[in-house]
This record gives sequence, structure tokens and C-alpha cells, in this order.
Amino acid sequence: MVANMEIKIAVSMIVFNSDFVLKQCLESIYPFVNQIIVNNAKVSYWQNHEIKEDETKEILLNFPDPENKLTVIFEDGAEKTSLCQSIMPHIRPDTTHLWCLDSDEIFKPEDIFRIKNVLREREPNSIGFKSNTFFGGFDYVLGLFEKNHSFKRLLKYEHG
Repeated sequence: MVANMEIKIAVSMIVFNSDFVLKQCLESIYPFVNQIIVNNAKVSYWQNHEIKEDETKEILLNFPDPENKLTVIFEDGAEKTSLCQSIMPHIRPDTTHLWCLDSDEIFKPEDIFRIKNVLREREPNSIGFKSNTFFGGFDYVLGLFEKNHSFKRLLKYEHG
């Protein structure tokens, strides 16, 4: 157990037309992570479709970033794998963990504190999350397939 280990989390996100919840997502994680790298991208499949873009770009460009944590990449026409790879060179060398986050995930501060404590105390190579899909509010859970699945989203990171 390394109780005093400093946890430095870089969050990676790939977003497109995410304005309905992106600001709330960023606000929920900003105080607790060291870096947020967002690739605002339309994958190549959608390049041939007319899609009215929303306010995602404006949210990213205007999000308050007093601690210089936010890096935004604009890269259209690539595939998901290359979009993930394009985030990697932006990860700061002192990062200890990479958290792959979707723009519609909102975390409570107490949950992030618990996650950081688990990283510090147990030193796992990854953490999986169980999730719920809500429909029309938190009183209505849709699907329930997630109850039996865990999504590995937070990974130990070593530079290079």
C-alpha cells in the first residue's frame, strides 16, 4: 500500500454533438483530475452525412480553465482508434492514470474521492465501472444490461 502516492489522472474524451451534458461532465471532474484531453471529432462515417453541429465546440472553447487542465483537439474524418491514439501525445509525463470518459458521465465528488483512494491504497492496473442508463430522469432506468457488465475505463499509465 502506497498511501501517500500522488494520483495524477488524465481524462480522455472523444466527443461530437455532446452539448446536452458536456459542460456538466467537465464541471464534475475538473476539480479532481490533473488534465482533460478532449478530441471533438466527427468520425469518417459521419463525414458523408449532413449533420447540424450543436454547441459542443463553443462549450469546449469557452470552458473556464484557470488551472490549464483542458486540451482540445479538433480532428474530423478519422476512426475511433486513431482518435484515441491522437490523444496520447498530449498526456503529461507525470500522469499516473488515464481515465477514458464519455461526455454523458457525471460523477459525484465523493465517488471521485473513493476512486482515488482505491488507486492509492490497492494500486490496481485498471478499474471497471458498472453503469445505469437513465431515461427521462434518475427515476427511470432503461435496459439493465449494464448490471452484469463492468467497463474498464480507468487504467494505470506509464509515460512512454
